[in-house]
Amino acid sequence: MINSAKIDQSLAQQAPGSIKSVSGHEARILTQIYDTQVDLCILKRQIDAEVKEYVRLLQQSHRDFRMTRIITLGTLSDTLLESLPPHKWRNRFIDDILVLTDMFSCLFELKEPLKNKHSERQSLKN
Repeated sequence: MINSAKIDQSLAQQAPGSIKSVSGHEARILTQIYDTQVDLCILKRQIDAEVKEYVRLLQQSHRDFRMTRIITLGTLSDTLLESLPPHKWRNRFIDDILVLTDMFSCLFELKEPLKNKHSERQSLKN
C-alpha cells in the first residue's frame, strides 16, 4: 500500500510549494480534483485482508505478471477474471478494482456504464 505521506513528501521535493494535495477517508474527496487549486487527491481507504493477501500472492509468486490492454468498462470484469492467476481471493481483488474503476468512471463522467458481471453472477448464486 502506498503511504500518502511519502507521496506528499516526494511531490514536494519535485516542485516545492507548487503541489496542493487533499486526502480523506471517503470517496467524495476525489471530487476535489475539479478544484483548480488541487493537484492531487488521495483516498485513504481500508482494503480488505483478502485483497491484500491476493496482492501479496501477485507480488511474491507472480512477479513477472504484466497486463497491458485497452479494454472497455463493460469487459473489465471478464478480462481480469481471464487474465489474473487463480486464487480463492481473486474475485475479491477484481471486485475491489471494479469499485475503484466505477468511482473514477463516475468522477470523470465516462459514457459507458461499468457492469460488474462477476458480482451479478455472485448474486445469482446466493
